[in-house]
Amino acid sequence: MFQSSSRLSILDIGCGNDSPSLFKHWYPNSIYHGLDVAHYNLSEKDEKMMDKFIIVKPGQSYNEILIQKYDIIVMNHVIEHMNDSSERVEELCNFLNPGGILYTAFPSVKSLSFPSAIGTLNFCDDPTHVFVPCIRDISNILLANGVKVIYAGKSKDSIRYIIGFILNIYQYIRKLFFQNTNAKGLWFYYGFESSVIGIKK
Repeated sequence: MFQSSSRLSILDIGCGNDSPSLFKHWYPNSIYHGLDVAHYNLSEKDEKMMDKFIIVKPGQSYNEILIQKYDIIVMNHVIEHMNDSSERVEELCNFLNPGGILYTAFPSVKSLSFPSAIGTLNFCDDPTHVFVPCIRDISNILLANGVKVIYAGKSKDSIRYIIGFILNIYQYIRKLFFQNTNAKGLWFYYGFESSVIGIKK
């Protein structure tokens, strides 16, 4: 949808785990702002890649700290860590430029019944998960705030699904001998992740 040469403005909520480097790799000319409650899982390289890093206090309104609108806003596995996520998603809708994209990804409701695994396969494997997001509720927030939902459902990736299928066999054998399972590579096979994507009218 966007060209890599575009001068996009990007806001990444919860910007750790190499996210700044990945965005700057694919969109080198973008203006990238990261927002988080702390310098969490940010390498020195990632910090240098960001044009701006914004600290938000738990429970603090985005209206208090954001001063511009963005072409892309990302909430990748953030909502499930927030007790006030509905309010925050609603606020973010106001910080999208017309035609701007809001991307959210979070554990599916079904993950509550998945087997437990190292690295999180069951929602409750991660003690910092405090809120079970619902695709319908997130979609309704977007629709009520002028954001058209263009996708809502299970996150899909055929290659990762096939890899997960193979790894699931390996993990089953591993469990027989070591009594534990590692979630790495299994998310797309199990359907752990849901996503809602909207575009500002």
